[in-house]
Amino acid sequence: MALAQLRNYRVHASTEQIAKALEGRWSREHLFSLAHELKAYDFASEQIARLDAEIEGRLEAMRVFDKRPEANANKGRRKNTLAFDGRRALMNWCGVDLTEVPGIDVGTALKILSELGSSLTRFATAKHFCSWLGLCPGTRISGNKKLSGASKRIPNRVARALKLAALGLSRSRCAMGAYYRKLALRMGSPKAITAVAHKLARIVHAMLSGQASYVKEDQARHEARYRERAIKALQKRAQELGLTLSPQAVPAQP
Repeated sequence: MALAQLRNYRVHASTEQIAKALEGRWSREHLFSLAHELKAYDFASEQIARLDAEIEGRLEAMRVFDKRPEANANKGRRKNTLAFDGRRALMNWCGVDLTEVPGIDVGTALKILSELGSSLTRFATAKHFCSWLGLCPGTRISGNKKLSGASKRIPNRVARALKLAALGLSRSRCAMGAYYRKLALRMGSPKAITAVAHKLARIVHAMLSGQASYVKEDQARHEARYRERAIKALQKRAQELGLTLSPQAVPAQP
């Protein structure tokens, strides 16, 4: 029972179930293997703790601001996260909280800032930044004919992190998640991932260059704005054809 009480909080089995599963005849080789694996786990945990302490010290040395990020229920503690408050440390380094952007957690923000630094003023515009990341549409032209619109294959760590962040939005109930799902239905997942990563890159550039801060938007608001744009486009098309659109109530489904 004492060993069962040491179970990880993510284990769904009860203490009684684990205690019953631990009952049995344990041979000498089993105990030796278990002791060896425990030492390996302790060694890995010690190394991770040393790395976290080193990262925390480096971020504290680069501290410029004294800010505290707002509470965010969707950015709780996750697996393999830092042992300290990484959100606050990164915010005090660059001045903005990148984890406010959907899909970007502390690990992704740390990877972006470690590669780019705390400022993106060296990129004149967001277009220059996205082109450097290789997230812009391709411009392969020959004889005044566009051959391909595929983005460049650039081994960029920041672009790879943003694409992973975009992939994580596939089931998110936010505006960015709804945007990803619309693109995935129209053009497929690979192109949708690149397009959403491009959008995330523009947001990151605006935040780190001091141009704007991220404004949160839920899925309902995104759907309403999408509906308004669709209606305006249909009205404009109907006007070009000499037609007039009138709203009509849709009968309820039986």
